[in-house]
Order: sequence, then structure tokens, then C-alpha cells
Amino acid sequence: MLLGLRRWAPFLDGLALVLFVFLGRENHGLTGGVLWMMKVLAPLAVGFVAMALATRLYTSTTRMWLRLAVTIPLAVLIGGVLRWIFRGMPAISVFTVIATGFLAVTMFGWRGAALLIAKLRAGRDVSVHQ
Repeated sequence: MLLGLRRWAPFLDGLALVLFVFLGRENHGLTGGVLWMMKVLAPLAVGFVAMALATRLYTSTTRMWLRLAVTIPLAVLIGGVLRWIFRGMPAISVFTVIATGFLAVTMFGWRGAALLIAKLRAGRDVSVHQ
């Protein structure tokens, strides 16, 4: 991963998790405030942290895309099992598919955009100094 972004990656991924829960709440017209949001966010966040640690998503300098590709679906599955255990929600449902898709788009997306910007800047810097 880009060295400068490594420190921001957990924050930006966490933001993607919060955004997913917030948009889901808004999309379904649900209310309940912060407590409701934490009930939905907590299992996903625990699953994501567990898988990020297991895959060394934030500590390894190699295979960032593969590590992320493994982390996201397994994190959502862990989150689903936790939802089932603690809230009685189905472990696998439409939520699983939507969460995996949204998190993949946002987490791969910000990394891809950052990589593209870094490459464009590097190309511009090289041409200016020649």
C-alpha cells in the first residue's frame, strides 16, 4: 500500500463501515439513533478488525488487493454470525450480499483512487524535474 496512506487506511475503512450502516438506515427509513447504529455496526466492525488482523491488511506491504479481497467477505460473514448469535438475525441474508458489495466498492475504490492520484502526481513530478 502507499506508504502515506497506510496510516489512514484503518480510518477510511472504518468510515466505509459507518457509511454503509448510515446509508442503510436512511434507505430503509429506520430510526433509533446512535444505539441502533452501534447495534448494526458493532458485529461488522468486530468481523472486519478480526479479519484485518488475520490477513495483516494494515501491516503487510505486499498483496494489498488480495488481502482486502479476503478480508471483506470473511469479515461480513463473521459479522453475520455475530448478528445471529447476539441479535437473532439471519447469519447469511441479502444483508450479506449488499454489505460485501458496498464495502468492496468503497474500500477497493478509495485505494484505487489513491493509487491513481499517486501515479499521476509521480508522473507530473518527474516531468517537472526533467
